[in-house]
Amino acid sequence: MNCDAILTAHHADDQAETILMRLLRGSTSAGLSAMKARTFTDCGLIIRPLLNFRKAELESFCREKNLSPCIDETNFQPDATRNKIRLELVPSLEKFNPALIETLCRFGQVSADESDFIDAQAEKIFPTVVEGNKIVRAEFVKLHPAIQRAVVKKFLAQVTASTKDFGFVHIEGIRRVLLDGLSGVELPKNLRANLKRGKLTVNENLTRGFTHERGDNV
Repeated sequence: MNCDAILTAHHADDQAETILMRLLRGSTSAGLSAMKARTFTDCGLIIRPLLNFRKAELESFCREKNLSPCIDETNFQPDATRNKIRLELVPSLEKFNPALIETLCRFGQVSADESDFIDAQAEKIFPTVVEGNKIVRAEFVKLHPAIQRAVVKKFLAQVTASTKDFGFVHIEGIRRVLLDGLSGVELPKNLRANLKRGKLTVNENLTRGFTHERGDNV
């Protein structure tokens, strides 16, 4: 793609809907930080300059400037999760908190800040916990649970090149293996985390069935 960046029209209402949707799906704090103002993706730099503005503010601005923004008519059809959240759930919740959108966006920002801090701490401690492509159990168990999860996520990114297919249940599964001294746990992409002699590795899965056995040599 021959461009320096892609600008999107995502606004505060979109952000709040995204946070609600991820909350309902059981996302972690990192996921609840939702969309960021600047994100580097496989497609390049994505910038969202309107995240701090409400939809109503933008519509008012367009009217004042005699602008005619493109409107996706499917946004008004309650047949998708996001549309149901926008058309049904948000209006219902606003009866309890009229400032719902602002509250959710503030929550998302706090989640983003805390997630960034945890990731920074995990980055510092990572070399003391990971040797090559192995997590050292004796060092891992000393960490705070929040740092443990960040270390596992960073470790998966290192050994599999992407964390796209790994969710909370997989990260937590690896934590349990390390904390409880289990033999291993199955992962997506036909992978398995194995704990042997106090070190955890991720390898091609040569077994079948979800196992959480006690290891005999950990």
